[in-house]
Amino acid sequence: MKFFTGNALWQLLAQSDWVSWAVILILFGMSILCWAIAIYKFQIINKKNKQLQNVLLRLSAVTSLEQLLSVGQQVAQTMPGAVITRALARAQFLLGEHQGLKKTLSAHDMDLLRSEVDSLLDELVVQEEQQIPFLKTCAEAGPLLGLFGTIWGLIHAFVRISQEQNADIVTVAPGIAEALITTLVGLIVAIPALILFNMLQARVQHVEHQLTMVADRCLWVIQTTLQNREL
Repeated sequence: MKFFTGNALWQLLAQSDWVSWAVILILFGMSILCWAIAIYKFQIINKKNKQLQNVLLRLSAVTSLEQLLSVGQQVAQTMPGAVITRALARAQFLLGEHQGLKKTLSAHDMDLLRSEVDSLLDELVVQEEQQIPFLKTCAEAGPLLGLFGTIWGLIHAFVRISQEQNADIVTVAPGIAEALITTLVGLIVAIPALILFNMLQARVQHVEHQLTMVADRCLWVIQTTLQNREL
């Protein structure tokens, strides 16, 4: 503990060369970006999760196209609202192709509608996953950058030892400790980045699951309502 609270750590950093400092600064910048992205994505995803839960609750009571359209208009500017709007618009387009000769959609039409909605879901999920892979990149690159800095530092430490022609612990320890600092910083960056990446991936998967539930409910309402009209 004294190592971290005293001046020893800062003395080792002060003795580091420009390569070690460059590695440390890069890792420090990566850490800041990781936390900024994670905080931003957690806020956005939590907000959208609440929107999806609210819409799913409303859809549970929807049994007609008119009610579905009303819910879609109320939440038009949200992610689930985009799903409802696209599903209704595509269903209306497919019905219009029949020019009034049919009041329902065939199995082929429903497949086309499902394909359209699935494509939209993929687009929305990809949007939610943006920036998240950067966390995984930092988790993988952080230890490697730290290891690079350590190897560089060890080379200089052994060169210094050979120049002084003295291999006692007093001579060896500071150089090795100086070299290991970059590995420590790399792990400090990588471990939180990996945890945050996995947490965000789990949140995105939850969003995807709820979006699928919204889409399934919309398609069910459209199909059953049109079938009842035909009867």
